[in-house]
Amino acid sequence: MASNAVSQVTDKSHVCQVCLEDFKQPKMLPCLHTFCQPCLEKLLATEPAGKLDCPTCRHDVPLPENG
Repeated sequence: MASNAVSQVTDKSHVCQVCLEDFKQPKMLPCLHTFCQPCLEKLLATEPAGKLDCPTCRHDVPLPENG
C-alpha cells in the first residue's frame, strides 16, 4: 500500500498543475512550484504587463526585465 502512495506522489511531482500533463520545459518559481514554460507564457499573456502570480499559491512572482 505504501508503495502505491509513493508512486502516486512521484507521478504528481512530474505533472504541471496548469495543463495537467508531464512537464515541458519545466520552470520553478521562487515559491518552489514548477510549471511548463509554455503554460507560464500563456498565463503571462493574460496578466497585466510585468505581473505574474503563482497559479498554485498566488505568490507574486518577480519577473526579470528581459523575460
